[in-house]
Amino acid sequence: MSIGVFFLLAAGVANMNVTIDSKESPATESQVSALERKLQATLPADYRAFLTTKNGGRPKCEETRFGDVVFPVQWQGQAWAPAMGEALLHGFYSLNDKSPLAWKSAEEGFLTQRRVPRDLIPIALDRGSNQVLLGISGERRGKVFFWAKDHEPVDDYEEPTYENVGFVANSFAEFLEKLRPMR
Repeated sequence: MSIGVFFLLAAGVANMNVTIDSKESPATESQVSALERKLQATLPADYRAFLTTKNGGRPKCEETRFGDVVFPVQWQGQAWAPAMGEALLHGFYSLNDKSPLAWKSAEEGFLTQRRVPRDLIPIALDRGSNQVLLGISGERRGKVFFWAKDHEPVDDYEEPTYENVGFVANSFAEFLEKLRPMR
């Protein structure tokens, strides 16, 4: 199966429930390579294909009044977590610096300020500025997580912790498959 066909199936086009509407030009190979050099990591192939096909965008679903799309989040014993079993997806970051959802702003707000663990990068957000994160190294590489802003540790840690990070999917493609209309 080609990456293009794989991407269309993974993006929900096959079941026509959820699509990703992007106004951006696909990311170029040089943009993706520049990001990888900056991160000192190779992006997972499925996310790389997304960038070179869609380069960000907003989820859309014709089945709901406002087109809202959600995804499940699994937490590891956090007391506050039962109220956050799913999250509302607002949009995916773009490598276009002029985009309203420019990845550069996520980099500055979450990586430069060291608010998320080093092995994770922001790839999308919900309407409350919580982040969808992608693992880029180690045991989390390729997996997707959700970072809950309101439960960010208030103590000054030398390194960000995973206290406010929940598991979403084993891959970016699986994450796209889990997107569903909000009921």
